[in-house]
Amino acid sequence: MEITEYAKTSKIPLDILKKMVKRKFISNPLIDENLRCLQFSENLWMWREYLRAQMVKLNQKQRKTFIETCNLKTRWERDAYSRMSNLIQAGEDIEIEKMIRLLEWSFQFQMSPFQRQTIYRMRKSLLRKHERMIQKELEEQKNEDDLYVQMFKNISSQTQ
Repeated sequence: MEITEYAKTSKIPLDILKKMVKRKFISNPLIDENLRCLQFSENLWMWREYLRAQMVKLNQKQRKTFIETCNLKTRWERDAYSRMSNLIQAGEDIEIEKMIRLLEWSFQFQMSPFQRQTIYRMRKSLLRKHERMIQKELEEQKNEDDLYVQMFKNISSQTQ
């Protein structure tokens, strides 16, 4: 059985099966031994206790990054996300064309218009996320300041 045929009825996505073939965990076409291993893998697939045991091996920053980038399918997308996120946190501007050239050089490919659009959308998303984080911090600071003012007023009224 070919992996494309197997993927039609499997919990395991085709792209993961292809990566398993590439890393020589299974063969294509699948043999009986592969099918037994895949059946075992399907039993573990999305089992929360199994996922939790894997995630606990990562530190908090690694877990956060993993979750934030889990929807990015390619290595270059995850790299772009990481680079732009670091630039935003450092307060630096993101020069998109420079970023695109850097990614093309690093990963040795020419970006299509769709891939370029992905970079622009990613930057917009990261900037919105950063703005929300700053807004949240400002609101928390204001709430803390309001609490101190209220405490001061209570203390002042009690001493009078």
